[in-house]
Amino acid sequence: LWVPPEVVQVMHEAGFEVETQPQLLPADALTSAALIVTFSDAASWRAPPGVPCESWDLPDPHVLPLEGLRDLRDRLRDRVWRLVAKQGWYKLQPGRGARFREAKRIHSR
Repeated sequence: LWVPPEVVQVMHEAGFEVETQPQLLPADALTSAALIVTFSDAASWRAPPGVPCESWDLPDPHVLPLEGLRDLRDRLRDRVWRLVAKQGWYKLQPGRGARFREAKRIHSR
């Protein structure tokens, strides 16, 4: 497994640090997952019992030009944020919400 340098570049442009050699998860890492999202055929994965699995049909980044990679990155980021909102996982970031409520309180004076 390797990450093409073009993928590293477009992720870096958006503020993400990506290694060219991805780290593999330990075999038991998925047993406590809230959701597994695959970027390929979900049928090829064996999700642990009770862990939901979604498959997102995405183009192969290895064959995309830079502009296509940027578009894919942006579409994927939007899709992840929609998933976070749908699942209610944004509540897991209390610092951000607290800052927003404090700013709102200050501006409502």
